[in-house]
Amino acid sequence: MPYAVHYLDRIDAGDIRQQHREAHIAYRKGLGDRLLLAGPLLSEDGKPVGSLVLLEAGSLADAKAAAHADPYAAAGLFDQILVHGYKIMAMNIPPRS
Repeated sequence: MPYAVHYLDRIDAGDIRQQHREAHIAYRKGLGDRLLLAGPLLSEDGKPVGSLVLLEAGSLADAKAAAHADPYAAAGLFDQILVHGYKIMAMNIPPRS
């Protein structure tokens, strides 16, 4: 089942994102086919303020474990990590340019 993970950064996160970026990207790549979609949430001026991830998991507990295993989470970047079951009803994602 797909799960939506909504990560919201701490306001005082400072350089945590940059310091742990390599480990974060490696972790996401390591999810393989379980990772359906991922990308940053951006402020009005284009700066990251969190992330939205869709991932495949066997249960809500598995999805939460995967969400909290992200190196950004372990480093304390996020103020909130919300995980919900997700049902894809329509999809029309344009190709990346």
